[in-house]
Amino acid sequence: MNRPGFSLLEALVTVSILGLTAMAIPNMKGWVEAAQRQMTTRAIVSGLTLARQTATAQRQPVEVFFDLHGRTWWTEPALAKGELPGGPLDVLGICAPGRPALIRFDADGGSSGGRLTLGEGDGASRIAIDFVTGRVDVE
Repeated sequence: MNRPGFSLLEALVTVSILGLTAMAIPNMKGWVEAAQRQMTTRAIVSGLTLARQTATAQRQPVEVFFDLHGRTWWTEPALAKGELPGGPLDVLGICAPGRPALIRFDADGGSSGGRLTLGEGDGASRIAIDFVTGRVDVE
C-alpha cells in the first residue's frame, strides 16, 4: 500500500545532510576571512615592493601611509592604494600624533623599516620591511 509522504530512511538522510551543512557553514566563514586577509597581504606587499622599486629608479623617497582609523593605505607619490582588513591590525613604522603611520623607502634602496601584522594568532599575516635593504618579506 502506497501512502503519500516520506519514508523514515528518506527523512533520516535529509536531516543528516542538513546537519552536515550546518556544521560546515561556520568553517566557511573562517576560510573567507583567511582568503581576504591573504589577498590584502599580497596587495600591500605589491605596493611596498613597487614603492621601493620606484624610489630607487627615480632616485627620490617614496612613502607608504597606513591610516588605521580609516582602514586604508596609500603611497606618495600615488602608485598604489588599498583597504586594510577589519579585525586586529598592528603597524610598526614612523608614527607621529594625529598622522597615519608610514614606511619610507629611500633612493638608495634602504627604508625606515617596519612591520605589519594583519589578524592575530596562527592565522595572522606578518609583513616585515628591512631598514637596511628595504626588502619586503612575508613571515
